[in-house]
Amino acid sequence: MVDEFIIPRIVLMVISIIIISYSSKRRWENKLTNQFFVILLIFWISVFIISLAPSLLDNFLQVSGLENRAQFLLIITIIVLIYALYTQISKNKNLSLDINRIISEIAISNFKQDANVIKDSIVLVIPAFNEVKSLPKVLEEIPQTILGHKISKIVIDDGSDDDTYKAAIKNNAYCLRHETNLGQGSALITGINFASKNSPKVIVTFDADGQHSSIDLQNLIKPILSNECEMTVGSRFIGNQEYVNTERLVGIQFFTNLINFLCKSNISDCTNGLRAFTPKILNTIKLREKKFSAPEILVETLMKGFKVKNIPTTIKKRVAGQTKKPRLGFAWGLFRVIMTTWLKNKVK
Repeated sequence: MVDEFIIPRIVLMVISIIIISYSSKRRWENKLTNQFFVILLIFWISVFIISLAPSLLDNFLQVSGLENRAQFLLIITIIVLIYALYTQISKNKNLSLDINRIISEIAISNFKQDANVIKDSIVLVIPAFNEVKSLPKVLEEIPQTILGHKISKIVIDDGSDDDTYKAAIKNNAYCLRHETNLGQGSALITGINFASKNSPKVIVTFDADGQHSSIDLQNLIKPILSNECEMTVGSRFIGNQEYVNTERLVGIQFFTNLINFLCKSNISDCTNGLRAFTPKILNTIKLREKKFSAPEILVETLMKGFKVKNIPTTIKKRVAGQTKKPRLGFAWGLFRVIMTTWLKNKVK
């Protein structure tokens, strides 16, 4: 008796041979990645084998509980589609990182001020997005020197549509400007990269909204200068906070405990953006996060074995404006960055 499915089986075998041959040619020309090529091979070789000798699958189907060969092919198809989706998402992310890098490099190349005095100074990297109302007061309160070292203030205008750039220049700060808004993390990366090229003594990250107190800078910087540690992190939990947001504080403590569990550390405030570190850690850590940057640099530093010290600091009310942090996505963003940064360092 002639198999009524012989023609569809032959068609599938021919299609499999064509796709396998074409994929092999593309791989030979380096136009397909190894991973995607292997996935294609597994899928279409499976289709070819099933079409050539369908009975070979029968034992597997009985053990797995699948009712027919079509279900097996459906599962394989879903796996391939999920992998293809993951690959596309990864490509999009890498493209986004490339765009951010280009915008950052343009900002640095367009810098026209004299940066020679940055050498051996304590550099404050201050990302700012539409902070024209708060930035002048923030810059005014920062001292000229700390512990005998000159202070250099570097503002990164992250695509503001107000006069943030002019306010920075007017208040004697260096200023780099992103042509479009990239996010606080990207602004910090631009500022840190620029600062590191000019041989600073210490790099400090400082907010433009007035929530950080310049009074805390000396205690934050001193352990770095005396080589007690490679990074200091401000903490409102052993310091002070002028306002209370219970929901937010509970979330911060949860993510701080998560970092301490994963990194075997003793950090007390993982989202405090007031931090100081020695430039030498930049030779080891890698920063990529566009928005939720606070836990990334912390986890990177801890996982690379550098010593981090908690410093009591004060979190003040914003001088003006409203927070730029998204309400719904903030917790997920922190969790995503913590886990991906930890896994990246753990699985090598």
